[in-house]
Parts: sequence; C-alpha cells; structure tokens
Amino acid sequence: MPRPVKHPEQYVPALDGIRTIAVALVVLYHLAVPGFGGGLLGVAVFFTLSGYLITTNLVNSKLRHDTFRLKTFWFRRFRRLLPAVITTLITVMFLTIAFRPEDTAKTGWQALSALFYVNNWHTIAAGESYFDKFAGLGPLDHMWSLSIEEQFYIIWPIILVVLFAVLRGRRRIVAATITLTVASFGLMWGLASAGADHTRIYEGTDTRAGGLLLGAALAIALAFRRHEGATATLNRGLSGLLGLIGLAGILALATQTSQRGLFLYQGGLILATIASVLVIMAGLNRESLFSRVLGATPMRWLGERSYGIYLWHMPIIAFLPRQWLPGTAENTAVAWATSALVFVGSTLLAAISWVILEDPIRRYGIVEPLRERLQARRARRADNEDAKEYVPHYMGAFPATSTITMLALIVIGAPLLISGTDNRGGGNGGAGVVMELPKDAAQKSASGSKAAGNTKASADARMRCTTVVHVGDSTSIGLFDPNQVPEGADTGFQTYLDRGAEEVTDSVFGARATNQGYLDYPSAVQSVTELLSMGQDEDTCWVIATGVNDAANYAALPDYGYEQNPEEIKANIRTMLDLLKGQMVMWNTVGTYQPSDAYYNNDNMKLFNKLLTEVAKEYPNVAIWDWASEVSEHSDWFIPGDGTHYLPEGNAERAKRFASALANAFPEGGKGHKPAKKIVNS
Repeated sequence: MPRPVKHPEQYVPALDGIRTIAVALVVLYHLAVPGFGGGLLGVAVFFTLSGYLITTNLVNSKLRHDTFRLKTFWFRRFRRLLPAVITTLITVMFLTIAFRPEDTAKTGWQALSALFYVNNWHTIAAGESYFDKFAGLGPLDHMWSLSIEEQFYIIWPIILVVLFAVLRGRRRIVAATITLTVASFGLMWGLASAGADHTRIYEGTDTRAGGLLLGAALAIALAFRRHEGATATLNRGLSGLLGLIGLAGILALATQTSQRGLFLYQGGLILATIASVLVIMAGLNRESLFSRVLGATPMRWLGERSYGIYLWHMPIIAFLPRQWLPGTAENTAVAWATSALVFVGSTLLAAISWVILEDPIRRYGIVEPLRERLQARRARRADNEDAKEYVPHYMGAFPATSTITMLALIVIGAPLLISGTDNRGGGNGGAGVVMELPKDAAQKSASGSKAAGNTKASADARMRCTTVVHVGDSTSIGLFDPNQVPEGADTGFQTYLDRGAEEVTDSVFGARATNQGYLDYPSAVQSVTELLSMGQDEDTCWVIATGVNDAANYAALPDYGYEQNPEEIKANIRTMLDLLKGQMVMWNTVGTYQPSDAYYNNDNMKLFNKLLTEVAKEYPNVAIWDWASEVSEHSDWFIPGDGTHYLPEGNAERAKRFASALANAFPEGGKGHKPAKKIVNS
C-alpha cells in the first residue's frame, strides 16, 4: 500500500492501477456487496505488490551500492506510514468517545496495537473473530493487514541481508525465498480445519507471509536481470495475455470464493497471489495495452492514494448509520451506490491527507522543516540582514494532522449527528446488532418489571405460565434490550408479564446454535441444562428461539468438507426436547430476508422449519409458533444489508408476538402441559 520511491526502472504507472483494483475489492467486501464475499482477497493483491516493491527497492540498493541502506529504508518506511495512521487513530478515538463510550477501552487497545503494528496478534490473542459480523464492523478491524506489512518491512530486510551474505547467487537467493513462500503457504494449509474459526490463519504473520514473499522472489529475479543488462519484462503480446488471465483470476476468486470455506486457505489465497504476480509482470511492460489501461491517469491518481483510502474506508463504514444504507443486500443498485459513497468519502480524506500531510512529510520530513523554521526565526530576531525569508514547505505536521482530524470528524460524524443515533441500534431507530446483553441485564429477573406490568391493563389472551424462560440466539437480543426497541416500546420482559407471567428469565447469547456454542457462548442445550439444575416450578414455560444458526451451519457443511445429513439437525432438536419432556415448550420457526451472508438464505431456514415441525410431532408438550409465516409479510422489519437481525420496530413486534403466541399455545385456564394447538400464531 505505501507508495514506492520512483526509480525509473522500478516504478511503472500500472502498479498504481493494481492498487486501485485491490482497494476497490476490499471496500466491496466490507460493505457486503452481493457477489463479493471473497473480496477480502484484495488484501492478497496488496501483499504481493508490497513484497515486490519493497524488495525491488532493497535489492536495487544492494546491487548499485553494495549496501541495503537499512537505516534509510526503515526511516523512510516509518515516515511514509505513520503520519496517516496516527491521524486515523486519533479520529477513531474521538468518534468512539463521542458516540460509543462503552467501547473506549476496547478501541483504545486496538488503536495502541495498530500504532505499534501488532494489531493482528492483538486480535488473535484476544480471541476475536475477523469473520464474525454479528457485532458489526469495527473502525479498526482492517489494521491487521498494515501490521503484517510493517512486520515484514522490519524482518524481511534482515533475512535478505543473511541470504545475500550466505547464498550470494541469484538463483539460490530466489530459490530460498520461494522455499520460505512454500513454507508459509504450507503452514496456512496445514492449520486450516473444517468448522474452525480461521482468524489465526488469516491474520497470522507467518501464515500470510507467503504472498509478500512471492512478490519478493519476483523482485529479486527481475532486479538481478536488470542489473546484468538482461530483459526484465515480457513482450507486449505475452504481457497482455498474462495480464488478462491474472486479472480475470483475481476477479473470479473475489466473486466466487467463500470467506468461510477451506478453499480460501487451501488454494484460494495461493491462486490469488499467483494471479497477482501475473498482473504485476504484465504491468511492467509499459508499452502493452494492458499496462497503459491500468496506468491511466485516474487509476494512477487513486492508486497513489490507495493507502489513505484503505485507512479511511473502514471508519466511515463502521460509523455510518444503517438507515443510511437501505437495501444493501436486496437491491444491487443501492449496494453499488453505497459503495460509491464510501469510496468517495474515503478518497476525499485520503486526497487531502496526501496533499497537506503525507506527501510533504515524505518529501521534506518532519525535523528538517522545523529546523529551518527555527533558524529563520533566530535570524530575524538577530536582525541579520542576510537572513532569507522562510518559505514553509507545508503547514507543519501538527497543524496538518489537526486539520485532517477535524475534517474526518465532520465527514464521518455528521451522518450520526443528523440521524441521532449510532449504527448499532438504540436511540431513534438504529439498526445494528449487539452480540450479547450485559450480564446484569441478561440475567435479570422480571420482579422489578412486574409492578409496571400490573399497572398496564390488557384485554388480550393470558397465559397459564407463571414463569417464562426465553432461550435464544443473537436474533433475540433485541427483544430484551431497551436500546434496541423504539422509545416507549415494551421489551420482551414486559410483554410476557402483560400476558400473565409473574417472572421472566432470558438466556440469550449471540452466534450460538441449539446444540453448538460459539467461542465462550454456550449452546442452547447447555443453557437449558444449567437452568434446569437450578430448579423450575411446574408452571414454567420454555420458549426456544434458536434455529437460525442451525440452518446456516448446516448450509456451510459442504464448504468445510462435510456431508450434509438432515438427521443431524433432527438429533439436535431431539436433544433439546428430551431435556424438556414434561415441560410446556414453544419453539418458533425462523425466517430471513435476503441476508448478506448466503448461509443464512431463507431457503436454508425453510429446511430447518420443516425438520423442526416433523420432530415436534413426537413430543405432545411442544407447540410450534409459525413466526416464519408472519415475518414473511414484513421484510421491512429486518436490518437492511443484514437480513437476519431486526430493526427496533421488528424487535418490538417480536416482543409482542412472542408473548401473544405463548398465550395462545398455553392459555390461562388450560390444564396440563399439552398446548391448545400444535401450530400457533400470534
């Protein structure tokens, strides 16, 4: 991503065009634009290009001057990278304190790790998942890749010194570099396993070094050829052919690769790196049509600023209110328009940062302009007639950083101020998702809400349940969080109370399935087992609200190398219902609306609903609430661009309808644990 020093034989305009393509793929992926689930491969293109450019710089220095000039190299790298990073981190911290104060500590640690370029290992050590989007995107989620690059810039030159000292010959050095490449890709391949979260592999420096190293191997081979006077570029015809093959390969992988499947780590990233090498080799021939197209003025201009675009695009996406992103998944035209909006905002900030901060510091540094300014001031104070008028090269690092920070706060914060909410829910209609309620809220009893419930008259049907235990996944979190329903609307606690319950307990955790947990989250079966061990009265009603993740996990099995067998879903449902034999149980069907994650497609939900209904017939104490049919008429309740979780209005409706359906299943005055109807509605 950093701009190279433009030695005539090293720099060609097409390389900036490659950067433009890479950053565009990353933005499309982070915006969940349909068809770009593999757009995260854009980072692989960045890595390969960075490995090529940095190694070309180093090897050219060695071959010309018999020294790598490491001190100068490292100093220039830090001077090029740090100013923009620091500005971005300052802006993100201001925005977090202003709009998400509860995330200040977490974001602060992320910013600190990003500042010292260890963000990838911080994420891995913290046990966070890069691929878990239930909690929404974080403004610094992209800093891991910059950390890997900077670690490469520090470690690789030292390795290169050793390789040149020990191996000397071009072929041996290239062979050693390719060996390291194979070792890195081999480690990635070996660590990948079906069903696992692959953040460690995707963000590990050791497992991602392969892309950087293959670019480095190409750079070493070509630098030696140029130094020896041999041709270092392909002919025009071959350049065009290989360039088109490489570019087509990158685009095909970006649109067809699943972020969750094993193929990404056991072939996908390797192929993306090889395709990137082909595009780089094709771009080096400046006379070819392929190179001239990639090197066109707009592509060069964007590529030169791609580092800043990459830095700014994630904070813009992360803080943009969801209601400003309508229909991202359901309307492709809107999805592209949203991408253009984010790209324009990122480019604006990157362009201004380049003009007043990054390029001046790259050219003149920080210390030297300050020294010249002080010398000019001293000369004027001494009334030195020969003192020259000081003409500043730029406004100065601190004023430039402050200017860009203020502009970024306006660009990113204005939509939040206008909408009156942040993008994760709460307030006046936010649409985000919180992974888990705070423990004090998630475990609270309804006794505190009971009095409020008694003051509210209700003519609706009432239930015979004295206690309601609601066991759910992330789709139920909004029912019980006052910040995720419209102002004045009742949460699930109150709606259950209004229908006759005396006590309500919720057990709600994100991203879990019926018989499968996620990270530290227990499975629903584990939660029910624990709650049963505490003792429940005989008039307890159990609401089981899982199934969304069961369906998605089942749909993902082929991508992880497993065969699908519907009996496994049935077995998980039976495990839950066997625990609750003799209890009053209501389990709702599930539905989605054009979700951003294809595994959550509604057809997969329909399969789960079919199997759930079949198994429920075996248990006379179980009622099925057909929520899927009811929500099918209300696609506007879903979060746009998410399609699985709900807007505040949807959460409020679910809260009311859960209570109503339970009252219809086990109405007041009924006897025993058999529901009034097997299939109920609200």
